[in-house]
Amino acid sequence: MAKIDMMQVINDLAYTRLSGTENDEVKCKAYLLDKFKAFGVEPVTEPVPWSTFSTNVLIKLVVTVIFCGLVAGLVFEWLGWALVNLFFIIGIIGSLLFAIGAQQSKIDSFATMGKQQQTYNIYSQVPSKDEGEKPSRNIIFMAHHDTKTQKVTTIVRTVSYVLALFASLVMGLVFIISSIAKIAGAPSASVSWVWPMLIVIFIANMPFLVILIVNKSIEGTSLGSLDNATGMAIVLKLLEHYVEKPIANCNIWFLITGAEEWGMDGAIAFRKSKQLDPAKTFVFNFDMVAQGLNYVAKFGLPKGKPYNKRLNDLFTSAARDLGIQVDGFWIPLLGTTDGYIFKVHGYETIDIITMKTAKYTHSKKDTPAVCDAKTMQGAVEVTVKTVEKLVSE
Repeated sequence: MAKIDMMQVINDLAYTRLSGTENDEVKCKAYLLDKFKAFGVEPVTEPVPWSTFSTNVLIKLVVTVIFCGLVAGLVFEWLGWALVNLFFIIGIIGSLLFAIGAQQSKIDSFATMGKQQQTYNIYSQVPSKDEGEKPSRNIIFMAHHDTKTQKVTTIVRTVSYVLALFASLVMGLVFIISSIAKIAGAPSASVSWVWPMLIVIFIANMPFLVILIVNKSIEGTSLGSLDNATGMAIVLKLLEHYVEKPIANCNIWFLITGAEEWGMDGAIAFRKSKQLDPAKTFVFNFDMVAQGLNYVAKFGLPKGKPYNKRLNDLFTSAARDLGIQVDGFWIPLLGTTDGYIFKVHGYETIDIITMKTAKYTHSKKDTPAVCDAKTMQGAVEVTVKTVEKLVSE
């Protein structure tokens, strides 16, 4: 049986794999099916519905509402309509928080809203080596096969999203304070600072809002080597390992999802179709793993909360035992990885992502040259060690 060369996998997949481009998707599917079958497992191809709504439409709707709300708030402030502005701004903030919360909670209906297309998941399973006993655990190793190219890279888009929301919320609070002060009969001099402050914040916020509105997906220039041929290579290497060394009392799933870049549609479809018990299922998501080994440790604003601490702690402990450097990082807003689909539904999940490589993703700089075998091999070794610790508990 030929051994998986992870860098060779990345070079083999060095072409655009944008969802909806049939030729590239068919080519990638054939490649993955051959790799699975080479290890004597029979892969399943699962159809996945997807649409561009959550990525290309929803974010623009949110940003447009923010922009129009801020402009209307400025007009009401200038006209002195304090009561109107108070109720208007409270309504706008409430609607935005609901929309953002819905997106962060991954309401599945957003994934296929609008015109639907179809892509695919590929998965297989290495069953427990104790065939006569019902396994008490499921372990999922997951990556995604699709690529995307955008006018604005991931890191710029994420920073713009966070700063635009923050600045807009600050403006909203200033509107509310000003309106309440005017309704309460405060002297004009005491709120004279409001108008210049609002103008300054609005002007400072405009570049971030514009970036979010003009950003869109474009035909592929990104080869998707980091995002996410590295993840696929790691999952295939783990398949190689566990075909030879299955685990007692544990089913292991090897999953390559589709349309991750369009709203994690493949992960949503797999979770719904399998309905694995969250209390007994552990998910390892590999997404752009190169140039150092990192994982999501905390997420959310303002301070961040732990991201499934148990599996992260096991992963860190395993790395320490092997003498491999790993670091956790905080991300202000999540909901942009396959792993989060499982995390938000109660599954113990670890998202293994190299944060420093975000500057390359969704751009023509995402090529095999920015990937490295050492990081991927470290990810495999630490994952195997983490599983050993997990099953020995």
